[in-house]
Amino acid sequence: MQTASYYKNSGTVPPLAPVLMLTLGAAVTWVMAFIYAYAIAYIPFIYISFILTAIFGLGIGVTVNLCGQFGKARNATFTMTSALVLGLFGVYACWAVWFKAQGAKTGLFISPDVLFKLVQFIAAEGAWSIFDSTPTGGALYAVWGIEAAIIIGVPLYMVKSSANDTPFCEVCNKWADQEKAVGPLAPIMDTHAFKSRIEQGHFQAILDLPLIEDRYIQYTMVKLLSCPDFENSTLFLTVQAVTVEVDDDGKESTDEIDIVKNLIINRAEYEQLLNHEYAQEVAHDEDPNDEDLREE
Repeated sequence: MQTASYYKNSGTVPPLAPVLMLTLGAAVTWVMAFIYAYAIAYIPFIYISFILTAIFGLGIGVTVNLCGQFGKARNATFTMTSALVLGLFGVYACWAVWFKAQGAKTGLFISPDVLFKLVQFIAAEGAWSIFDSTPTGGALYAVWGIEAAIIIGVPLYMVKSSANDTPFCEVCNKWADQEKAVGPLAPIMDTHAFKSRIEQGHFQAILDLPLIEDRYIQYTMVKLLSCPDFENSTLFLTVQAVTVEVDDDGKESTDEIDIVKNLIINRAEYEQLLNHEYAQEVAHDEDPNDEDLREE
């Protein structure tokens, strides 16, 4: 019986990764903090400020993921720590810039002890008003705490949720981001039994799924992954159950659940799945001279 082997991060942190995080990551975070601080300084609506806070947090999360990708970091602890550090730096930077935007005679970088005293002063006096009321003290600290939690928490969530999304080919030292898709196929009735068969090497379970000409409410997608150096690449398989939902306005949204994610397969298995009837039909419809499955 074949033993299934899934992709796992190697834990490697190349020297370039921390350099990118500490230079490019910090610089981009500071620029975003500058824009964010001036925006909330001149926008009087707290509701919009919270939206901007979420966007700022998203920006830090994207920055961490991109620095990790370009630096080829395959260590979850490193990327999570980087997200935490840049999130904390983002909170500090936006405070420092905000005081400057308010006309304080401070530089864009303030020592933490001075910054803390300024925050205490603003907490006592109030920073803004809502419904003819000016929050101070504990109420204001609560709002600031929520903002800080968003700025720090969003990047942490993004980094954690995207861990292992794209496998890394250790042989070629490249991300396995070259994707070929097979589908849409009929939905899988028993996902546990299906997964068990795939993990035992019975890929006929995929080949037996009939094709679906139209994407119904539920269907199955198969993704085959490799790095750009295909001939030497480690190959991976992901199978997803896709559910399509339509809201009252007729807008479609899809929910993808991984049944099998980044299972390591050999070249014969890759070719077997690539030669699925759907791949042949797509290749024939798009280009009779192209025998490869279209890339998504």
